[in-house]
Amino acid sequence: MAQALLNKTFATIKSNVSMFTLNDWTQLFQSKLTLVLPEISLDQLSIVPQNISCDSYQAIFTSLDSSSNQMSSGKQQTVYKSFIKPFLTQSGPICTQNSNSSSFLKNNIGKFSQFADYSDLVAFNKNFRGLDVLSGLTLKQKVDLSLLLNSTSDPTAAASIVGTLQNTNDLFDFLGNINAGIVSNKLSSVPPSLSQALLNKTFQALKANMSSYSVSDWNQLLQANLSNFLPEISSEQLSLIPQNISCDSYQAILKNLDINFPKMNPVKQEQVYNSLIKPYLKNKGPTCAQNVNSGALISQNFGKFSQFASYQDFVALNGNFSGGDVLPSLTIQQVIEFSLNPSINASLAANITAKIQNVTDANSFLTALSASAQLNKVTSLSAPMSQALLSKTFQMLKPNINSYYDSDWTQLFQNKLSLLLPEIRKDQLSLIPSNINCSSYQPIFNSLQSSFSKMKPSNQEDVYKSFIKPYLKMKGNTVTCYNQSNSWLVNNLGSFMTYTSQEDLMLFANDSMLQNFANDPSSVQLASQLKFPKDTALYFTSLLTSSQSFNLSNLPDTFLCSLSPSALKNLSAEAALDVTKKINQKCYNTTGGQPVSAPTPEDVQVAISLVSKLSNFTSETLTNLGQSAVGLSPSQINNMNDGDLKASVSTLGNVSGWNVGQTRSIMNKLLGSNFTISNLSSLGSLVTGLPSKKLQDLDPASVLSAVKDTQFASKLSSAPPALQNMFVKQILAASSTASSVVKNVPSSLASFIPKSSLLFKSEKPSLQDVNGKSWTPDQASMFFDDIAINTTDFTQISSSVLQGFTCSTPSKLSTSQVKGLGKAMKSQSASLNEDQLNCLSRQIVKTGYPSDLDTYPKEVFLFLNSTSYSSIGNCTDFFTNVGKANISVLTKGSKQRSNLLTNSLSCMKVSGSSLTYSNIQVLGQLSCDLNATMIGGSSPTILTQLSQCPSFTTEQQGAIQTLLSKDTTVFGAPSTWTKDTLTSLGGISGFLTKDILTNISSVSLKSWLKGAIQSSSLSRSQFASIVQNLQSTRARRAASCTSGAITADNVNDDLLPLSYTATQLDACLDNNTLTSYLSVLSSKTFTTDQLSVLKNRLDAIYPTGYPESILTSLGYITLVCTDADVSKWTIASVDTLSSLLASGPSNTLAASIITKYTSSGNQLNGAALNAIGSQYICQLSSAQLGLITSTAISDAKALDVSACSQTVKDALYSKAKAAYAAQNSAVSTYYNLIKPYLGGAPAADIKSLATMGPNMDIGTFVKLNPTVVPSLTVSDVKSLLGTNVADLKTQESNSVVSSWIQSQKQSDLDTLGLGIQGGIRDYATTAPPTAGSSASTLTHSVSILLAVLGIFLLH
Repeated sequence: MAQALLNKTFATIKSNVSMFTLNDWTQLFQSKLTLVLPEISLDQLSIVPQNISCDSYQAIFTSLDSSSNQMSSGKQQTVYKSFIKPFLTQSGPICTQNSNSSSFLKNNIGKFSQFADYSDLVAFNKNFRGLDVLSGLTLKQKVDLSLLLNSTSDPTAAASIVGTLQNTNDLFDFLGNINAGIVSNKLSSVPPSLSQALLNKTFQALKANMSSYSVSDWNQLLQANLSNFLPEISSEQLSLIPQNISCDSYQAILKNLDINFPKMNPVKQEQVYNSLIKPYLKNKGPTCAQNVNSGALISQNFGKFSQFASYQDFVALNGNFSGGDVLPSLTIQQVIEFSLNPSINASLAANITAKIQNVTDANSFLTALSASAQLNKVTSLSAPMSQALLSKTFQMLKPNINSYYDSDWTQLFQNKLSLLLPEIRKDQLSLIPSNINCSSYQPIFNSLQSSFSKMKPSNQEDVYKSFIKPYLKMKGNTVTCYNQSNSWLVNNLGSFMTYTSQEDLMLFANDSMLQNFANDPSSVQLASQLKFPKDTALYFTSLLTSSQSFNLSNLPDTFLCSLSPSALKNLSAEAALDVTKKINQKCYNTTGGQPVSAPTPEDVQVAISLVSKLSNFTSETLTNLGQSAVGLSPSQINNMNDGDLKASVSTLGNVSGWNVGQTRSIMNKLLGSNFTISNLSSLGSLVTGLPSKKLQDLDPASVLSAVKDTQFASKLSSAPPALQNMFVKQILAASSTASSVVKNVPSSLASFIPKSSLLFKSEKPSLQDVNGKSWTPDQASMFFDDIAINTTDFTQISSSVLQGFTCSTPSKLSTSQVKGLGKAMKSQSASLNEDQLNCLSRQIVKTGYPSDLDTYPKEVFLFLNSTSYSSIGNCTDFFTNVGKANISVLTKGSKQRSNLLTNSLSCMKVSGSSLTYSNIQVLGQLSCDLNATMIGGSSPTILTQLSQCPSFTTEQQGAIQTLLSKDTTVFGAPSTWTKDTLTSLGGISGFLTKDILTNISSVSLKSWLKGAIQSSSLSRSQFASIVQNLQSTRARRAASCTSGAITADNVNDDLLPLSYTATQLDACLDNNTLTSYLSVLSSKTFTTDQLSVLKNRLDAIYPTGYPESILTSLGYITLVCTDADVSKWTIASVDTLSSLLASGPSNTLAASIITKYTSSGNQLNGAALNAIGSQYICQLSSAQLGLITSTAISDAKALDVSACSQTVKDALYSKAKAAYAAQNSAVSTYYNLIKPYLGGAPAADIKSLATMGPNMDIGTFVKLNPTVVPSLTVSDVKSLLGTNVADLKTQESNSVVSSWIQSQKQSDLDTLGLGIQGGIRDYATTAPPTAGSSASTLTHSVSILLAVLGIFLLH
């Protein structure tokens, strides 16, 4: 009905509507149509003209708005789209003038506004403000309004809009619409105020339910609903997220936040970390970081927000976190914190420092590192980290380091590098310019001094030698950095003074200045806390005590152990005894009952000087002397009261460092006063003076009991050899089996056990027992095979036992066992001789050259060839290994050794006489065999290699001396040489010329000589030669003493020979000093002229011949004695014989000494043979050989008779055969016993031995009687050598082998399969010579053929 009425009405007025007035429109819509308006249609509304007046429009709109509630939604939408929107679009701006947003909506759109877009409203009314009518806006319009907000909008606008959302549904509808709007409008960002308002509204609305949210809930909320707004999330909102959510939920939240990280400003980013991540991970972090690697730990729990974490935050989550695995992901600050980790290795350190690209980076890194270390209370870094940072820093600074100011050095060393300095190296220190001024040196030094205690000793020494020492050297006569303060040592050397030497200190200042510096209280205090090298301590103490006004009682106790006799000259007896007590307490006080360590020569000299002040040696005095009693002279001992001496035995027995002259004097005096030895061990260190005959008289059981006291047994290592031998003999008498012998004999005496006493028979040797002793190779060979057979891990065998390997050993082991044994030889540093190595090497390569040849002793390479080695390496590699071997195992000048050098040079294609550095590096020890021409023409580095050689020919010495005189060697000019330089010269220092020696600094030379004498690095004759070169050769007659008297204050000075020419020695030495300290003086490295002075004095004192007490102390004076002198002597004991021969007299003089001994009715028993030894055994006459007792050979050490005449060899073999006859049923045992004497065996015995199959080594074979060897058949020799028969080929040029070859039928030799040629050929089967046969072989064969042919023709 309504539609019909409306149709009719609008059809009727259609033609006149353009004429309608306001009243007409009002009358029509507000009166006539009110009942039917709810059904008005599009067609009817379209009849209303668009150009009606605003008043007419509002009259119509008012009626429609009133009827809107009765309209369907579709009708309402039609009204808006067909009437309201078209009119307002056209006339809105005119009709809405001067109306506010509220009245505009009310009067023009009303309830139909729900169908308008917000943009419509703005288009209808340019002054429209949605914020003023928020309650009248639809949710969609609010969304549209929100999307129009920007940075210039009212900051409260967004909050006002969001505040109108009444419930959660509205909120999520709003979020859905606004997210869609953002997408459709392609917006890249949302106004912060809107994001904040929405986030706040959302979190407030949801906070009650968040604790129950699942991972999907969080993803829905943050990813679907809030993702566009998360960049503005606040601390307050984040704090609403429950701390008890699961790790999965936390990681889901983090992931969504992480996606928005780039859109957040830094403040927001940090807020997220501090408000959510940090508190959550502190609470539940470790649970979320289990079983993940370091990268996953960061990505899953920190994301990009990890930049706000400390490195410790990562570690707190998982103790296994490793920054090295995620280094690129860490910030510089985190890297710095990671750098503080003490376990940083070199690889990680390199990766860390790779981040430092320039000086700015370096400075920033170091500054932050220092701050971080201070914050974390870290005082040091790992060594690799410090080294890498130092290396990088100096690399960065190097281009500009020369322009550094004082302040730069201060800042660098005292601030930036302070943590790293404990690891600073000499290559870095060397970059510091040498010309920096003192105000730059001082802060550098102070920083290094502060780090001293944290440095390794090697680093401390580097700092001193590479920086401090070079800088502080005097320039001319000026002391560097001297500011008139006597605290110079403290201010410039500090604790690094511990690495100075006397020669160093003298480089810094003269004696006078150094004396002032040393006596400064601060220097004394510092020095008393340091540990100096012995020579420095002695010199520093001498500086302290050299002042005329110095009072010894004021000397700090620390320096008492470094006193020199010059400080003791004016002491009274009472004062001397008081000083002695202090020295004993400070320098020799031991704990736990441990024996006093052996005193140094300087200590002994001080003791001699102190004791010389005393005249009355009561038992109380001797007790008070304590260790200083080592200064007693034989004359002082002989003048003691017998009772006082007896009462002091236990005290004197605790003294360490006696010389044999002293202990013999003590023991002779004791025994001469009817002293009874009731307890041998109570003698302590005095036992070394016990006559071996007296020991022989003691019950063997008591001797055995004594040596079981380990402290007592330790004293025996310094006993004379004859006494040591007697101890072993007595222990053997008290031991029933070889096992008990091994257990009972102290290690230091083990070498005196006769081989015949090491026959274990049915019992087996204990590895543990034999490992604990020091054996000779001969001894170890007696039980080695048993040990090897019963040992699975050869590395458990000591090097001493491993030396017992023989050429028969491989026949008892499998190939793999032999190889394992070979490797153990290297790991245990076993020393093998030429024959042993030859046999071992052949077994190692028996089945081919193994790829792990480097795991065997380098000496094995000496017996291999480079051609066969080519299967695993080239010839350069081969000869490099040869060069690393101890070439001395081969005889110098031998063909084998010469061939190695020749082939090595050929391998390197060396032609001519010039060798490069690389050549020398390959040659290594082979350089020791270079001829003089090649030495002279080689790189200067040749001397570094030659310094390691044990000996030189005269020609080599000349070439080396020429090189040294040129001043262009690696050692520099002799005038610059130091103690260290001389030490590094090694064997070369033994033949320095006079010109070279006189150019070396006196301080350096004396310091080196003293150390070299004490370490015995050079022979006595070499030292004597040096002394000779340094002394004036001009003879002087009846000279007075101008060098200072030789007294107790200097008699033990190792450099005494250097201080006194022969003439001055004669003038300055009185007879009393000579006889009182004969043992001391006779051990000095005097020249022949100086020794002659001593001898002449003794001749004058003892014109009828020296008493035996003098003979045992004669030492090197023996060397200048004559046969006529010996004829006046009485040599009644083996002790005296041993003492005289120990000095190394000539063969002729030794023969006279032995003759004198035997002419006194003494037998040549085992002890005598040990005294004579291999050195002099060949000097025995036939009559003396007859004096050798039947058991002497078996009781003595094995003798090397290879250099003896055949007569001596034959005689000794006969003795040995008789001594060992009972053992000839046991092949290995008998062979090892008889082996040293086989050079004297007749043919029948050698043939008999061959039937036993001893696996004789080729070295022993070529030492057989050369007249016997040709009579041996091929079968004999094959049986004799066994597994070593192949060595006949390698030794076929040896005269003994060659003679044997020429005595054998060639057909028999061929059966060996070794390709040996040169035997006798059967004329009927003579074959043409092979390509490999020598010319000599061919000539020999032809001569035999012609001889046979001649005989045939004669018949």
